[in-house]
Parts: sequence; C-alpha cells; structure tokens
Amino acid sequence: MTTVSVELTYLICGTCGCPHMIPTEIYETAEREGKFWTCPNGHSRGWSIDGAIEILEKKLARAVDAHHRAETHITEHMVRARLLERQLSAQKAATTKAKNKANRVEVER
Repeated sequence: MTTVSVELTYLICGTCGCPHMIPTEIYETAEREGKFWTCPNGHSRGWSIDGAIEILEKKLARAVDAHHRAETHITEHMVRARLLERQLSAQKAATTKAKNKANRVEVER
C-alpha cells in the first residue's frame, strides 16, 4: 500500500459559494500561468494571463519599493555612522590634547 500526501488549498467559488479544495500545486500554477479550474458545480475559476501578469507586476512593484526603502535606510545609517566616527575621532583628539597639556604642566612643576 502506498500513501501519497498532497497539500490542498481551500477555496470558495465566487459564483455559487461552494467550498472546495484543489491541490496547492495546481492552484499556484494557475495563478502563475493564468490558468483555470472548475468548482464542483462546474463554474470556471482561475486567472487570465493578464490577471497573472498584473499580480506579478504588483508584487514586483512592492518588492522594488521595499528595496528602495531599505537602501535609503542603510544610507541614512551609514551617514550617521560616519558622523559618529568623526565625532569620536574629534573627542579622542581632544582627550589626547588635554592629557598632553596636563602632562606638560606636571613636568614643568
């Protein structure tokens, strides 16, 4: 006896309201390639290729927007890090200068 496991996607027909399930692989292929299936009552369900392209274009636009926001965020943090590095360097120089001055005053006594 062979056991087969298939992941299913739960759907409700937009025409008759009939709940049904189809294999997830078929659902994802239909979405990606603009294909169709039928509900148990025979109503055609799925995506046209134009609809699939539109979905992918929207996903791409969201991904591009997220990428630009991430780049901006990284750039802002890099600018802030450089500023803090310069401030730290200036503070170290001021501390060294003050120590050297204190040592000279001590030596002169």
